Parts: sequence; structure tokens; C-alpha cells
Amino acid sequence: MVNVRRGIAGAGVLALALVVGWREAHACGAGKLVGIASGGTCAWAIDGRAAGHGSSVTVEVALGDHVISCTPHGRATRSQIKHVEAGRPAMALFKLGR
Repeated sequence: MVNVRRGIAGAGVLALALVVGWREAHACGAGKLVGIASGGTCAWAIDGRAAGHGSSVTVEVALGDHVISCTPHGRATRSQIKHVEAGRPAMALFKLGR
């Protein structure tokens, strides 16, 4: 299992997304990954791929581990790894208060 601290940015997120992506190639089925930004908005990325902009994002992904990243305008990227299971959405909460 990969452990990641919040606040990983740049190449670290990309490398981690590649590892997680490799693991996902071996998973079957799909589930939902939900990201919520409390106190602001983010540019969202799932496994290193852009997923939109706003205060929340919901994406259907393969079952297993995924990296969800929130980049508030002008601030550092924050990332979490979430495990997606069938029939049970995985949720990542990012508190953006100053």
C-alpha cells in the first residue's frame, strides 16, 4: 500500500498516479470518486488527468486506489489517495480555509 501525505505536488503526484494507474489496470468494475473543496474552488485532477474546476467533482473510475488532487488558484496542490469500492463512493474532502 502506498502512503501519501497531503500537499504532494508536481512530479511526485505524476509518479504516484502512474503507480496507481498500473494497479488500476488490474481492477475490474467501476465506482464513484467524489472530491469536495470546502471554502473555495479547485482545479481537479484524478490520477494526474484534469477533471474540471469548481467546488466539487464526481468521476466514475475503476475500482481500487486513485489519486485525487485539488489545486486552488494561486496555492499549492493538495492530494489524497482514496480506495474506490463497488456500490460505495469514495470521498475526499479538502478544507481550503486560509
